Amino acid sequence: MDASAVAFERATIESDGETLAARWYAGGDEDAALPVVVLSHPHTKFGGSSGMMDGLARELVVRGRLRVLCVDTRGAGRSSGAATWTGWDEVKDVRAACRYAGAGGRNVVLLGTSGAAPFAGTASLSEEHVVATVQMGYTCGYLCSVLWRGHFGPYFSSPKPKLFLHGSKDEHTSVPQLKSWIRRAPDAAELEVFEGVGHYELESPSYDGDVAARIVRFIADRGLRA
Repeated sequence: MDASAVAFERATIESDGETLAARWYAGGDEDAALPVVVLSHPHTKFGGSSGMMDGLARELVVRGRLRVLCVDTRGAGRSSGAATWTGWDEVKDVRAACRYAGAGGRNVVLLGTSGAAPFAGTASLSEEHVVATVQMGYTCGYLCSVLWRGHFGPYFSSPKPKLFLHGSKDEHTSVPQLKSWIRRAPDAAELEVFEGVGHYELESPSYDGDVAARIVRFIADRGLRA
């Protein structure tokens, strides 16, 4: 199947008084033995929405036979409410999305992106059915720490498997900065550095296939199951 032919179905999720818009992506031949993948978009305050995850969602369906859920956190896309700078309300939204995706006892792999990646990390800690996380362009540099440092420590110390996808030319967090946090639980974390790639370049559609392939391999290598 070509990625452009992957169908999606709209859904709504309730979160702390807000109604979140979401989309299920599926190809009709999903492997039910694999976890559901939940995609959390870049920070809404910087223009992020689930529409930015559309290409990656389709590639995951085609390359991994995965079922994928994309959700707009509060204030993004068709979701109600207003975005926050510190992300603690967005944590509630991502948790609600993971519980929705894991209804019936199915496990979840959660992906966070860019400035909102720390929120996804925090959300994963209290959700037992979130068995692993993937972080694309995780922001933990010096300036990012002003707003989001409270999300860093508990997440990086967690023993849950983590895959970090990062550009060597990331404008917000250098590879050494990211590695300094990864050292808190090195056995739980994998780091894939895309050489010569910047922060926003990695998020662009041109890397959807590469990112999807690496996520599919991570799920297989870690033996993550539904």
